Amino acid sequence: MSHLMHTLASFCAQSRNRALSVAFGAIGLFSFTFLLTLSASAQPGTPYTSVESGTPLLWSATTTWSGGVVPPAGSNVTIPSNSYVSLTGDVEVGVVSISTGGTLVLGSHTFTVKDYMNVVGTLDAGTSTVVFDSNSAQNTSQPTVDGTEPGVTLYNVQIPSGAYVDFGEGDVTGETPDPNAAVTITSQLSLDGGAVVVNPPYYGSASTLKYNSSYTVSTEWTADSTNVAAKGVPHHVEVATGATLDFDAATKDYLCSGDFTVNGSGTLDMGTMNGNLTTASLSVTGASGAMDMSGMTGDVIVQGACTIGGVSGQSVTLTMPSSEGKGKLDVKGDLTLGASTNNALTISGDEGNVSCGGDFNLHTTASEFGNVDFDGNVVQTFDGNKITADKLTVSNTRDASTGTADVIFDADVDITPGGEFDPTDGTVDADGTADGSTFTLNSDATGTARIATLDNSGAGSNVIGDITFERYFPAVTDG
Repeated sequence: MSHLMHTLASFCAQSRNRALSVAFGAIGLFSFTFLLTLSASAQPGTPYTSVESGTPLLWSATTTWSGGVVPPAGSNVTIPSNSYVSLTGDVEVGVVSISTGGTLVLGSHTFTVKDYMNVVGTLDAGTSTVVFDSNSAQNTSQPTVDGTEPGVTLYNVQIPSGAYVDFGEGDVTGETPDPNAAVTITSQLSLDGGAVVVNPPYYGSASTLKYNSSYTVSTEWTADSTNVAAKGVPHHVEVATGATLDFDAATKDYLCSGDFTVNGSGTLDMGTMNGNLTTASLSVTGASGAMDMSGMTGDVIVQGACTIGGVSGQSVTLTMPSSEGKGKLDVKGDLTLGASTNNALTISGDEGNVSCGGDFNLHTTASEFGNVDFDGNVVQTFDGNKITADKLTVSNTRDASTGTADVIFDADVDITPGGEFDPTDGTVDADGTADGSTFTLNSDATGTARIATLDNSGAGSNVIGDITFERYFPAVTDG
């Protein structure tokens, strides 16, 4: 009995709970068993500190930790000065603090933070994934990621369902150093059901803001900024299959400086937004994706190419307005609606407004638009299926010559009864390069389509090729 008591006393003296006092004479065998189990187990949520060393240390080694025990999941961990620790596998912590002169190397592993991260020293994120799984929605005294300049750089970040992340108020754009760390994500921020609150991160020049669940746009994306490098302005944006991104009743403008992609069965819902969404390119090419602009009064502005339902075998849906006075799909580059080898796109709504600065390829049947404007400064070609519009405007500014075609219609055009064809600038080839398409101004009992006055002066407008002018006459009954 005396030997066992001595062994237990020595073990307890080495344990982290040194304040525990035991009256050994009054403890039976059952009590000994309980105390041994308590002391031998590493305790999650309690502090663990790596040792100071001039050589690199491995997280999984017991010799790395001052207590000789590897921190269990959920522990609060400190990397002090002159301590260089590398992960050897996936790790979960409660709080992680990296002191001045300390370094934590994540490698390619998954690092889960259940509470918060404080970086005063060095965090080498490598190609890791950091999962912020804190359920504190408004922790005003402590952001989820905190520290000091020069800031915190993360590679992949995930926010799971029920989690909240505040990326701190650090700013890299000030003229003087900010005392708070600016958090930059260089690869991907995945929203998996959780939320960004209070402060968004900076997004690197090749990073992606990915919505893996259904969201209404919020703090993760800063509104009303024209600076592509500003805090909270994403580079690429992706809506994953099964997810929906809803702009709801947003009154502000949103900027995506890279590619905006809707994959699989993902949905982009512009809601009743009266601000503008601007992106470098837009692609809705999932197997059963959707884009809804039916209630939007602002514009979707695509600085480059836009493809909606452009892959054979898909069944993408584009919902445009059914009433006048709504927003516009404004594409500065090439516009492709539907795949050329299969009807991969269904367009509903007959008052959608479209402008195109490049080639326009329409491969969907029974589509009708409100206003369509060809407003490029290069030669533009329309091809595919017939386009029907209430108003067709050509305002191409490629050159001042009226003898060479600026906009070529290699597919059929119908202007609805009561509608208008308005070639304000540039020369239109109405029946295409092979003179095989038709361009018709329709007429019925409700009205007759007309052509606006041509400005046939230098730098004016002109039409070459054939146009069919219909004129409706009501039936006359011989009295």
